[in-house]
Amino acid sequence: NKMMKNNIFKNTFLFFVLFLISSCYNYDGPTRIIKKRIPQTPKKIEIKKISKNEYLNEIKNVVEKQLPEAQVEIFNDSLSVLFPNQITYNSSAIMPNEDINPKLKKLSSLILKFYLTNLIVTGHTDNKGNAEDNKMLSSLRAKFIYDNLIYFKTPADRLHYWGLGDTNPLKPN
Repeated sequence: NKMMKNNIFKNTFLFFVLFLISSCYNYDGPTRIIKKRIPQTPKKIEIKKISKNEYLNEIKNVVEKQLPEAQVEIFNDSLSVLFPNQITYNSSAIMPNEDINPKLKKLSSLILKFYLTNLIVTGHTDNKGNAEDNKMLSSLRAKFIYDNLIYFKTPADRLHYWGLGDTNPLKPN
């Protein structure tokens, strides 16, 4: 009989302790702040449709402001951004004479901003030497610029490069 009372007391005590412990986790008393979520009305996003020419003009204006040393022109449905006086090479050199990374970093950020825009990097040479060698050199120069733009986070799927050799010089030979 005494043992039965002890078991009942132990079981009651254990139940009471478990009840207190579990109720502590469910208790949502004054120490917790209840935040009510107020539904927000969604903001209307206006998408302004513009023509390809307006888009190109917008890019041209921004590039001219951000990169004043660049020559920016629109040809048909393309934008040409040239650095004829800033990106120069010694004869047969792949890397430019000066550090062009600040310019390429700015250009990369603009390419990212205008996400509908793809870029073709073209390399050029003078007309001295073998035409095949000049074509290869111009391709390597374009690839060098291409690789640097990728380094500055320009998506590779929006970039292409092309060596023009001595067929389209930027400066008179």
